[in-house]
Amino acid sequence: EAGVIEADVAIKFFVDPEGVVVAERMQVERSSGYGRLDRLAMEHLKAWRFEPLALAAGDQWGIITFRFLLE
Repeated sequence: EAGVIEADVAIKFFVDPEGVVVAERMQVERSSGYGRLDRLAMEHLKAWRFEPLALAAGDQWGIITFRFLLE
């Protein structure tokens, strides 16, 4: 459709045993093609908090995809 932009960004991130996202270790695995959207997704991910681990087994990691639909 004219005037609609769809973009996905995949970010690899690490979470410490306390449930805090380790901002310094985040990296873009697949860019949206729009640097501003990539940075926006990373900024929001930094604020996320996860359930602390019962056993301090070190940092956990994952990859999350943010999907943007701009009209």
